Amino acid sequence: MVDDNPPESPGREETRRFMERYKTEACISYIEREENGGGALARNTGIEASHGEYIAFLDDDEYLPGKIEAQLKLFERSTVPDLGLVYCRTLYVDGEGKAIYESCSCIRGEGLVHHLQKSLGSTGSFLFKRKAVLDAGMFEDIPASQEYILIYKILKKGYQIDFENTALYRMYLHDFGRITTGQRKLEGKLKAFSMIEEDINSLLDKKQKNQKYFNFFYDLFFLYLREGKRKEVWSCFFKAFCRDWKNKRILLMFLAFVAGYDNFVKWKIRLKKVINNGFYGYS
Repeated sequence: MVDDNPPESPGREETRRFMERYKTEACISYIEREENGGGALARNTGIEASHGEYIAFLDDDEYLPGKIEAQLKLFERSTVPDLGLVYCRTLYVDGEGKAIYESCSCIRGEGLVHHLQKSLGSTGSFLFKRKAVLDAGMFEDIPASQEYILIYKILKKGYQIDFENTALYRMYLHDFGRITTGQRKLEGKLKAFSMIEEDINSLLDKKQKNQKYFNFFYDLFFLYLREGKRKEVWSCFFKAFCRDWKNKRILLMFLAFVAGYDNFVKWKIRLKKVINNGFYGYS
């Protein structure tokens, strides 16, 4: 447990009292940071204090039964060389615990090119070798996309990946949002993209590159739309259109602008739930 609350804050005192019940537990360590540094630095503190061979992260989501065991067994039996991380399917659910959809990427071996095109998965779905995380320099202190960049750096170091083809991690989509939103999300997205842009242009072919840039401008479009920045919204729409004018999501962008961000996201989530209920058989 890494306490990143400011030292004199009520949050620090509350956490300290809560952790008193675990002070005799040898498997639980409580570390109080000297100052508030944010999620990336707090995680790095925990990584540096760890002693195990593997690292796993859990936010306000949920491991399903057998996750760690299945991934450890995969590490043991995998024939993928230089294996540094394994991941599993993620089941996305709403605030009531009802399934919305399930991630479906399945990458084994060299994963850098795929990850440059599209994130391999949510952080909690991974089990990392501690050495790989340390070799990559741990988390970057950026406002958002910290997990994406960590995985990028591990793969960039030459580590490879394997996949457990089972949904072993449940992620909650609370009120259509995540922890990092607004301006910080924008800053993180822009910073993260600048860190990988050279590899995008050197490792991806023309089609892959256009798709990546389209996805980038598509994401920025909705972030700016949420912030009410109309000038930037239309700029991203135009740039996405130039990259792939045949992409069906161009229409989604237009509909989102007309309907407004909140109405569009609610409609999109409900539609995806209906579609995937039929496909996966969830109730």
